[in-house]
Amino acid sequence: MINTVLFDVDGTLLDTEMANLGALQQMLLKHYHINKSIAELEFALGIPAHKIMAELQIPFAESVELWDAQMPEFQHLVKVFDGINHTIDNLLRERLALGVVTSENQTELERLVYPYGIVQKFPYVVTASDTTEHKPSPAPVLKALEATGAFAENTIYIGDSIYDLQSAKQPV
Repeated sequence: MINTVLFDVDGTLLDTEMANLGALQQMLLKHYHINKSIAELEFALGIPAHKIMAELQIPFAESVELWDAQMPEFQHLVKVFDGINHTIDNLLRERLALGVVTSENQTELERLVYPYGIVQKFPYVVTASDTTEHKPSPAPVLKALEATGAFAENTIYIGDSIYDLQSAKQPV
């Protein structure tokens, strides 16, 4: 019997794809003179920023700050997916344990996601700040299971990327 439901954020609770990719694209062009199409940047969806910057071969700390600086210009593209608030409210009424497992770090979550009011509904939140290993490692999902006291066989993890699937399916 399922008693715990875990959710990814980007692409699952919030439609952030075009905002994130647009800001990344603009940052790369403006600061590094790297011209990549949105399609070429889709690899960045669902993985931590340090892996994105390693793939692009640019300095992590500097580039993340520059990427974040572009986000306000694209924030208007972010929205809560239709029906998510209703779904979360129904799951809470059913007394299921709910949690978030995201590749966002705590600062990113607070700044970019909290304004939409969705994550605050979840009693358990695991960010990239909470584990040393990140998706597709099972570490973030295992951390959420530990926090909720749930067993893997009684838990569903809902995400939108191959990294979410890999994180959820790896042996515990």
